[in-house]
Amino acid sequence: MKLRIAVGYDDREQSRDALELARQFANVFEVEFSVAVVLKYDRLLPLDLNPYEPALAERFDEILGSAAEQLGDAQFEGHRLTGPSPARELTKLAERLEVDLLIVGSAHRGPLGRVYPGSVGASLVSGAHCPVAVAPRGFASRASRPIGTIGVGFDARPEAEAALLFAGALGAGLGAQLRLIAAVSYRPSLADELANPLDVRAVERERLTDAIATLVPSPNVEVAAAEVVDGYPATILIERSEQLDLLVLGSRGYGPLRSVMLGGVGMQVIRKAHCPVIVVPRGAASDGGHQAGAAPRTTG
Repeated sequence: MKLRIAVGYDDREQSRDALELARQFANVFEVEFSVAVVLKYDRLLPLDLNPYEPALAERFDEILGSAAEQLGDAQFEGHRLTGPSPARELTKLAERLEVDLLIVGSAHRGPLGRVYPGSVGASLVSGAHCPVAVAPRGFASRASRPIGTIGVGFDARPEAEAALLFAGALGAGLGAQLRLIAAVSYRPSLADELANPLDVRAVERERLTDAIATLVPSPNVEVAAAEVVDGYPATILIERSEQLDLLVLGSRGYGPLRSVMLGGVGMQVIRKAHCPVIVVPRGAASDGGHQAGAAPRTTG
């Protein structure tokens, strides 16, 4: 499978985490690899008239040299971006290159070993038109191991199915197992005043169980495990992320089609997960590409 990947890189520790995640994909897939260096700069003059242009060009070359050193033999194309908003420049580049995955690192203030997107990452996971991955802080310094287990947050809605299809395509290429995680959370509403909370949970649990059992088979990859558990979805997914190498989430069920838009659960997960998190845009499954085809089949 071929992947077009773009990585936001500035030679800081967090961006090296993003580059390490991209390198792991490049070790397995045929990758068209782009390294985007955003030099945050309010352009009041054209670059060819700007006295700081030589220094900017030199810094760009230094950063690309650092990326090349980390990537080793992997081939990539460097892109120099300038502007006051790194997130906007990265989004525009991803659209222009039609990338399949845009990868960034966590904020430097986030807990070590946890995903905590900074302002750039938070903006990307709230508006990018392609799947966005955020690598946890310290990911590049961990003992290197292949991605063997991919978790998918599943609620049987179309957005979760898009995430499942994307995870299935990655899993097939990586030789990784898929693990579906569905949480049953009951929050009473005025309409439920006369309902028994236990009955409501039972209905929701049955709905999720049936949805998992009726997934359309795919010849390429299998769901090795699927669990339906009681609990708040964000809490469950964050806990399970300690046992995963990668977690894939869908966008919330409203907002522009083919745009990443996180709801409350997704934002909590992406700020506290222990493994890299990929968020798949709403409507991505209708784009063709890697989401095309049937969903994985379950074996447990």
